[in-house]
Parts: sequence; C-alpha cells; structure tokens
Amino acid sequence: NGMVASQLDAPASPLALINDEDFEIYRLKVNNYDAETGDIDLSFALASETRLSGNIADSTINQLMAVALQDDIDSASRLDTINALQPVAAGDKVFNALIHVLTTDQNPGVRYQAVRSLVSLAHEEKVRDALRYALTEDVNQGVRIEAFNALTEYQDDQTLEVFRQQMEADSNEYIRAQARSIVEAVEGVSITL
Repeated sequence: NGMVASQLDAPASPLALINDEDFEIYRLKVNNYDAETGDIDLSFALASETRLSGNIADSTINQLMAVALQDDIDSASRLDTINALQPVAAGDKVFNALIHVLTTDQNPGVRYQAVRSLVSLAHEEKVRDALRYALTEDVNQGVRIEAFNALTEYQDDQTLEVFRQQMEADSNEYIRAQARSIVEAVEGVSITL
C-alpha cells in the first residue's frame, strides 16, 4: 500500500508536513517555472514551533532573540523582544540587533523602543553612529528627540556637525532650539537665523 509507505516516509517529504499545524511554510521562492511543461522548482523554509524557557541573561537566549529581531517577526513580537532585551542590551549581538532595528524598521513604535534601549549605550561609537543616523533620517519626532537627548552628552565633532545641521533643518522646535544652544555654547558665539 503506497499510502502507508508515504506516511512512514513523512519526515523525508516536506509535502507530508504541510497539513501538520505544527509546521509553517515561509520564504517561498519560485526558482524556476516552465509554463509549457508545468515543471517547477521551489525553495522554502519550513518552520516548526519550538518553545524555550530560561533567563534573558543567558547568552544563548538573548542572542537567539537578537537574531530574530533581524528576521521577519511581526511588530508586536519585535516590541516584546526589544523590551525583554533591555537589561542585556550591552551584549554585542544584542546592541547590533537594536541598531539594525533603529535604522531599518518600518514601524516607528518599534524604532522608538529600540532607540530607548540604546540610550544607555551611547558611549559606544557604533551606537552613536546609529543615533546620529536616527536624528538626521528618522521621520518620527519621538525617535529623533530620544536620539538627540542621548547624543547631547557626547559633543564630539561628528555629533556637533549633525547638531549644526539639525538646528536649521529639523522640523521639531525642541531639537532646533537645543541643538542651537549646544552649538553656541561650544563655539562661544550667538547664532542668529
């Protein structure tokens, strides 16, 4: 009976798993399709739900979460992940994932949460680069204000250059005024616009 054989071979065939609710297909890609013969070549990933319990301080767990932040998880899950990662944000993989989210995520709420998590790490050069990027490029005022406030303690040349730019260009009055007063204090001059 061919049916019994295919049941026994189930793990070998992804098709046997598609009706199994424990698995999910994602990243489906048509590599090749011949319309005349109907021959098709597909690649896809098969995900199964796995559960893991432990402590956020465990690097295995926080690194897995950091990787997930850069994958295709929904906004609510990204927010929950960022919140959970806050106490371990200083971990190399974690702060790189938070930088990735801050500079690329489509959701302003997720970027805001990422910038909040990075504030305490502004002493790291890579974090300051991301904060400067967010200050000049992010469309969301809340994200820009958080980035700006985090950068005010670090008045290096690059940051001051961004402040000079934002004191005239930023749509937010608070950022324009604060940037202007910092630049004036550093340069010892009064800037009139």
